[in-house]
Amino acid sequence: MNKKWLFGLIPAAVITLGIAWIAWGNTALSSREIVVSDGRLPKSFSGFRIALVSDLHDAEFGAGNKKLLALLQEGSPDLIAITGDLVDSSRSDIDAVVDFAAAASEIAPTAYVTGNHEVRLPENSLQRLLKGLEKVGVQVLRGESFEISRNGEKIRIAGADDLGFFARDCSVAEAKVRFAETIDFSSGAYTVLLSHRPDLPEIYDSSGAAVILCGHVHGGQFRIPLLGGVYAPGQGLFPKYDSGLYELENSFMVVSRGLGNSAFPFRINNRPEVIFVKLERQEEK
Repeated sequence: MNKKWLFGLIPAAVITLGIAWIAWGNTALSSREIVVSDGRLPKSFSGFRIALVSDLHDAEFGAGNKKLLALLQEGSPDLIAITGDLVDSSRSDIDAVVDFAAAASEIAPTAYVTGNHEVRLPENSLQRLLKGLEKVGVQVLRGESFEISRNGEKIRIAGADDLGFFARDCSVAEAKVRFAETIDFSSGAYTVLLSHRPDLPEIYDSSGAAVILCGHVHGGQFRIPLLGGVYAPGQGLFPKYDSGLYELENSFMVVSRGLGNSAFPFRINNRPEVIFVKLERQEEK
């Protein structure tokens, strides 16, 4: 065998394998369970499971998202939480994501909040999306909440619009004040808050919500073993809040790596995921 030919073949094989690995890593769905143990949780809700679905960005996992739906079905959630960027503003297929949400809502009650890509949609497209979701039975939460009861006890599921909606006609600082005013849960039921961005931990921690479910950062897009994500909007390089469970002073925040891609067309070492958040009551010792 000609050595020059061999030396040329090895780099080509490495590149081909690398491309195949990246392609697999962007389409191979994954799931994991995260347990939130909290003594404040009503006893009747110990074991309550929430499927956290974030940042689909119009991606399809199998025709009609059948692989994603099968994963959700297998996880047996009590609630499906969609935390924004269901569509991608540059290529939104509203009918397709509404069809997905309709099928998801047949698996479990489904709640949805907007993300920054919904902020970018033309108003007519945004309204078509929101009305379409409501029509198929999805709870669209734009500063609203609803309660779930079990054995005389209850928890509250709340949702906030993405910060971008508040910043349309004011400074970011003023937008954060307005945003914080919509998530004041200082009294009442145990609250799980759906909100797109994880880079507002101080606001979340002072809101009175017990658990906050987020996405937005795509796990840092490129993940380095032991170091985590490389970059996240709103946090910069090597973000603190990029994936998993974070215990704040007064609350817990769960951040999904999400499912789809947007500005960056691919992920590295960062498979798309659904997180099953299991709420457990932590009994006092």
